[in-house]
Amino acid sequence: MVTNPIKNVDLRHVISIRQSASRFEVADERIEDETADPDKPDSFYYRYRRGNPVLRDLEETRDLKREQFAPGASILSQLKDPERYPMLTRLQDAYSNIRLFRNWSFGPGAALRREQAVYGRSDVIEDGGGNLALVLSNLSLSKKLNKELIPSLKKLYGGIEDITFRMERGTMQLFVEEAFGRRVPATRLSDGTLRYLYMLVILLDPDPPPLIAIEEPELGLHPDVISQIAELLIDAAERTQLVVTTHSRMLVDALAEQPEAVIVCEKGEDESCFERLDGEHLKDWLERYSLGELWSMGELGGNRW
Repeated sequence: MVTNPIKNVDLRHVISIRQSASRFEVADERIEDETADPDKPDSFYYRYRRGNPVLRDLEETRDLKREQFAPGASILSQLKDPERYPMLTRLQDAYSNIRLFRNWSFGPGAALRREQAVYGRSDVIEDGGGNLALVLSNLSLSKKLNKELIPSLKKLYGGIEDITFRMERGTMQLFVEEAFGRRVPATRLSDGTLRYLYMLVILLDPDPPPLIAIEEPELGLHPDVISQIAELLIDAAERTQLVVTTHSRMLVDALAEQPEAVIVCEKGEDESCFERLDGEHLKDWLERYSLGELWSMGELGGNRW
């Protein structure tokens, strides 16, 4: 939630998208107090009126023209002035803290296994994991690494003892250290090991962003590891809001105790529909079948046929 600290009410952002020829554009957009009253202009910060945008700053309300802004983007990506538009800035900051993880790469050229420039960002893991070594090195300095990450990594392979790093010519290389001092560089680790390590960094973050979205976390992982990922997702959901897409029956199985956490997507002729599962309705079914089994049987929807 994003709050208006002056009035102590939550802010609301509503946006409508429409198709225009071969592209999409903003049809309507409102930024307002949650308790916005149409008769009280001071409860709106941005809205459309008679087809044109209206913007309110600290001093006045300004009528604008659609042509002044790019039609394919929100006002939040086009107007930045913290002093004049503090409520818009609060929303911009909130959205910028959302982390999306959807760019997975595999093979010898994957970003996860490449040497990484030491001047890159080390406090937040990037989409694609291009700064994995830097983030892990930063965690090791703060003593957070061995507390949870190494024990979790051992569940993948018990022979792993530690994670070490080598800096050379302005780059950092990640190594997994095994028993008897054997060091395996990231360039020789399997895709699954690197993906699992990447997921651990995301899900074990003690101070996570307010919203994390992960697309198909099961990709590239051994089936035996997916149940562990499911446990990590459930634990992480206690600290932040998670939105996860999946095609994994095993991942869905892990949510049998809280089926309401599962939203099924069905594609119709002209639209996609989303429906949250009803735990009470599934109670009798779940005494005989797992949640993943019910999905495979076609009882939950979300099937190809």
